[in-house]
Amino acid sequence: MAPGSQNSRSKDKSDKANKSERAEKSYSSAIEDLKTSAAAVLQHLETLDTVENLQRQIKELTNQLAAANKKVEEAQEEQKQEESTRQRIIKDFGNRVLELKEKEDKLEVELKEQRKKAESSSRKKDQERDAQLEKYKTRLRKVEEELDCEKARNTELELRLRRKQKTLEDLRGDFQIIPLEQDV
Repeated sequence: MAPGSQNSRSKDKSDKANKSERAEKSYSSAIEDLKTSAAAVLQHLETLDTVENLQRQIKELTNQLAAANKKVEEAQEEQKQEESTRQRIIKDFGNRVLELKEKEDKLEVELKEQRKKAESSSRKKDQERDAQLEKYKTRLRKVEEELDCEKARNTELELRLRRKQKTLEDLRGDFQIIPLEQDV
């Protein structure tokens, strides 16, 4: 085929078209490869961003965990101190209860002794009072006897006085008696 012939031009056109098609396919394939590469790069960047975000979140969570652990340790230490304080208070309270129980026992013993003394003293005073009462009763009987004797004597004296007054009255009739100025 000669150069410049129609077939050769057609062939050239066909070659050009084929080259163009191949170039387009090649460009298209290259663009697809670029798109795939870009997508992979974007995905890789997103993964890197995600990894960085995850690392940042892990760091934040680690810091939060460290702070929480510190608070837990502080709470545990505080709890230990509170438990120690509570145990000390319980021990002190137990000791105080024992002391109070001992004092209560001593006071009960003392109270029993005081009660015995009071009962003994009361019995003694009752006996003394009964003895004194008996003395008073004896004296009262004597005084009553003396009173009865005095009454009898008074009765006898009154009887004698009435007799004397009657005798005096009888004698008045015989004599005129003038009362003294003191008797007026």
